[in-house]
Amino acid sequence: MNRKVDALKKVCAALSSSTAAQFQSGNVVGVLKEFAVKLNCAASVEEIRATGIAGVLNYIAANYGSESNEPYDMSITQTHATVTVKRGNKSIAAGSDVLYNGDKITITATAAEGYKITALTVNGAAFTSGNKFTVNGAAVAIVATATLQTFDLDRTADENCSVAVTKGGNAVTDGEDVLTYGDVITITATAAENYTVDELTVNGAAFTSGNTLTVKGDVEITATSAAVEQQETPQSP
Repeated sequence: MNRKVDALKKVCAALSSSTAAQFQSGNVVGVLKEFAVKLNCAASVEEIRATGIAGVLNYIAANYGSESNEPYDMSITQTHATVTVKRGNKSIAAGSDVLYNGDKITITATAAEGYKITALTVNGAAFTSGNKFTVNGAAVAIVATATLQTFDLDRTADENCSVAVTKGGNAVTDGEDVLTYGDVITITATAAENYTVDELTVNGAAFTSGNTLTVKGDVEITATSAAVEQQETPQSP
């Protein structure tokens, strides 16, 4: 089937609530431009109406037409992620017979809060989120997977104090990717004998020793101590 004819047939189907009589008073060019207006083929109605009919037809064919009247299925599998698919400015939901050969679709994967996209494939091949995919004679299977973000832990303490970090009662050592988004850690600073913890900060903000922190990024801890003033013992007369 001619791609432009197919495109126009799909446009007519989309406007099925309108009657033929509503368009009989207009010429072909005018009717096609009104189709383009309804399909948001340009930034404004004025821009579309000023466009040559060839430009309108080409836009409709490129974004809504197909080289075949055989429809194809689209499936979306998403783990801790949301996949959106658009044909032109129109969103498409997964389902049977929703795509046509030659359709150009934009596929975008967004991770849930605290997660990052670690895999996005289209028909088994790696795909870059936000790029366009052209339907090529087959169903389209989209798979997006996101995993929890991991973060670093770093602590600095002077020689007269120490900092303990625990998660679920277990000690956590410094290093890269040792914490996971949403972890609840307890941070405790302890001073040596004759010293007191002078300052404890987490990511630059004052922190109370023994409190918990919910991890949402890298954690940097700094602790400093101060000597306790010793009171002199009064001398006996």
